Amino acid sequence: MAIQLQLQRRNFGLPFDSPAQLHQFRPNILQSGEHNLLCRSDHSHAASLMAEMPTDHMDRFIRLQSERFRLLLQQKRNQQIGVLLNQIETRTRVLFQQKDEEIARANNRRIELEQFLTRLQMENQERQRAVQENQAVVASLSHALEQIRERISSGANDDAESNNNVGGEDDAIDRGKKRMICRICNSRISCVLFLPCRHLCSCKPCESGLDFCPVCNATKKASIEAVIF
Repeated sequence: MAIQLQLQRRNFGLPFDSPAQLHQFRPNILQSGEHNLLCRSDHSHAASLMAEMPTDHMDRFIRLQSERFRLLLQQKRNQQIGVLLNQIETRTRVLFQQKDEEIARANNRRIELEQFLTRLQMENQERQRAVQENQAVVASLSHALEQIRERISSGANDDAESNNNVGGEDDAIDRGKKRMICRICNSRISCVLFLPCRHLCSCKPCESGLDFCPVCNATKKASIEAVIF
């Protein structure tokens, strides 16, 4: 009999070795089955409650969730728009700064060109004034030289008539040449005209060391070498 019980225990794999353990295990099996039945009944009851929930409550819940989802999307969209606007603002600021720098460089270049044109106009006016002054000086020199030639010629004629001899003309020419002698070295012919007094009274070597006219002591502002024939 013990052999049969052992075989039965081995065949069914029961966790008890005696009828007492089997009797003790039966209430546990019943209790576990009752718990499973209670769990099944709870789930069924919850499902039935969900099914029996009023539709207006479900609609309200769905609307709330939809509104919440919409607000989240709107917030996310606003954040993205804010980031994009910041990027655009930064880029625009950089572009405006570059344009301002280009405009400043263009203005500086324009000012430089205007100043350069002003200098050219002033230099042109100075050249024109110098040309006019030189033309006036040339005309004055021509007139002065012509007067000197006339004086020399008239002096020679007067001396020739007064002497009434053959050598009188040569003496007059010599006296005229003496009048043309340099007032500084008294040896070379005067060939430099002092300005602004217009006195022809110095040779070229002596003129370089003079700051005034030897005749009238006027300050020499310029001098011109005259070629006398």
